[in-house]
Amino acid sequence: MGLRRVVLLAGSASIAFGALSMYGAVAASATTFLYGSTTCYQVVFDNMCDRSGIYGGPGITTIGRSEVTSGAGTIGANYMGAWTAIYKNGVQCRTAGPTYNPSPAASWFIEVTPGCGGGATYFDQGITSTWNGSQYVGHYTQPSQSVNN
Repeated sequence: MGLRRVVLLAGSASIAFGALSMYGAVAASATTFLYGSTTCYQVVFDNMCDRSGIYGGPGITTIGRSEVTSGAGTIGANYMGAWTAIYKNGVQCRTAGPTYNPSPAASWFIEVTPGCGGGATYFDQGITSTWNGSQYVGHYTQPSQSVNN
């Protein structure tokens, strides 16, 4: 197994690969998401990790996001997929996907905005899927933290 270089910027995350757990930062972006727990699972060729997050607040457009990451680095086109849903006051109000990585990539995500009115508490949860050589294997992400908007 070769060495991998990791750049840590802002935010926090926890990723586990077998007996190895890494606690560190996730890349900063113009939008800071509040993520739920990261969950990792084994497929034939890889350890995959997924999570869901939400961004929003008073006067801010709410964005839900589900993402999947390969522990092995870049994997082939169409090997990773994501579907996501925003929940308003606990009831699903808008979905996006599924969509799959169109070219080789180390991670894949999808985002959705609710368009179902304000004055509510929102969270995001999704399903990621990974090709195991003969079929796609689906995995539910843990719900994101909640935001009031």
